[in-house]
Amino acid sequence: MPTVLIQNVGQTPRLAQIIAGFVQLMFVIGTILPALRLDQMGRRKTLMAGCAGLSVCMMLIAALLSQKTNKSASIGAVAFFFLYMLIFGASVNVVPWVYGPEILPLEARTRGTAISVSSHWMWNFFIVMVTPIM
Repeated sequence: MPTVLIQNVGQTPRLAQIIAGFVQLMFVIGTILPALRLDQMGRRKTLMAGCAGLSVCMMLIAALLSQKTNKSASIGAVAFFFLYMLIFGASVNVVPWVYGPEILPLEARTRGTAISVSSHWMWNFFIVMVTPIM
């Protein structure tokens, strides 16, 4: 995050680290609602809405960061970084931990949970590694 803020947004290294720290706090704040209300929200609806929201945020971040000379576009991109982490914490980060074990029969639950959680981490790693290049 600080690298993107320095290279693409034009922030100083110190300010980029401060902003990145607050962006990561949005992740924690986003996990509060599903931790308390995931049963009422529904797993599938939460995942689908979360993925749609993450896609829109990523598309807008890319579009806004492509306009390097426009300062207000850079500010908008930072706002969508905040929103992205809030949505990620409220959906894609929480649901895979409970969805995998719930849909499998008891004899497949251990192996299915391992596959579910490892898939979750693999795709998180992929996004982290590919996003700066894109």
